[in-house]
Amino acid sequence: RRVLFRSDTLSMTRMESGQLSYFFNMVSLERLIKDTISMVTISGRHTVNYEVDPRVAYVRGDQTKLRQVLQNLLSNAVKYSPAGGKVTIRAAHHSAEQLVVAVTDEGIGIPADQQGKLFQKFSRVDTPQAKEIKGSGLGLWICREIVKAHGGQIWVESQVGRGSTFAFTLKKAHPDTALE
Repeated sequence: RRVLFRSDTLSMTRMESGQLSYFFNMVSLERLIKDTISMVTISGRHTVNYEVDPRVAYVRGDQTKLRQVLQNLLSNAVKYSPAGGKVTIRAAHHSAEQLVVAVTDEGIGIPADQQGKLFQKFSRVDTPQAKEIKGSGLGLWICREIVKAHGGQIWVESQVGRGSTFAFTLKKAHPDTALE
């Protein structure tokens, strides 16, 4: 866990100083999601499914950074769903220019009065169940910064005891525009 915190701290420092480089290429959302699922440790109590709308199969972005966002959201979904349950990742049409990627869990949920601070540095949910789960409070802030660098927004929708959905928008891309 210390290694992850150091990595988060290094990412934070690079982001704040403008030294984090992005390498934009065509990214297959299905490949990105499959790679992310293979990298996250998922207990036998959890089921992970994904759906990619064929109209939003590609995005122009930094594959490594986008995987970091998805990996963080998927890891959180598993961590904050201690009894297991279903986790779903969806990539879908959002608007003419944007798609939305959402990670939904059936976990402990987040009180409404704490949702606004989640994307701030060193912020964590302050509930008895969440206090038992380790974390630096940097992951969602890093996700927000990466999504912003891609021209998108990130948000959460949640109900205590019913789970959470973390979603973010990205600009749509088509494989035939890869050379533009």
